[in-house]
Amino acid sequence: MMKLAAVACVDESEVIKMLKLQRFFLAALLVGLMLVPSLAHAQGAPTPLGIIPAPNPGGLSVSVWTDKQTYAVGENALIYFTVNQ
Repeated sequence: MMKLAAVACVDESEVIKMLKLQRFFLAALLVGLMLVPSLAHAQGAPTPLGIIPAPNPGGLSVSVWTDKQTYAVGENALIYFTVNQ
């Protein structure tokens, strides 16, 4: 059986360049990750587009009642209601 061995000749300056580039990308990634929350916070709360319903000045009146005064456990209850608005 024949064994093959490969030896890569890498210049030391190339290794230094690669390490510097790797550090640069890591630093850029960290800065970007730190900026994302501050940019999201800077947008603030959403503002309405001018469609804001105005409530009626009158008072709200609600009536609620059932068809029976007492119900057995598990029995369906009918609940009625009316509102003036």
